[in-house]
Amino acid sequence: MCHLSVELDLSVNPVAPILGVVEESGFYLRSVRLVPTSRSPTADVYLSLGGGSKYDFDELITNVRQLPGVCSTLNTIPPL
Repeated sequence: MCHLSVELDLSVNPVAPILGVVEESGFYLRSVRLVPTSRSPTADVYLSLGGGSKYDFDELITNVRQLPGVCSTLNTIPPL
C-alpha cells in the first residue's frame, strides 16, 4: 500500500490521465479524493494505491510527473 498526492492544474489537464497512468501500472486504486483549491484552477488529488513493487512505484511517479498540468507530487510508502 502507498499514498500519492498530486497537485494538478485543472485548466491544463483533468484527473483522468492520472487515473490512466495508475491503471497501466502494477497498482490498483484503493481510494481517490479530489480537493479543489479555492480561487485557483488547481486541485489536490489524493490516491491510495495497493499492489505493485518499488520499481513499479518509481515508474508510476516518473510517468505522473511527465503529465501536463502536474504541478507537484508527494508520495509515501508506509513502513512494514
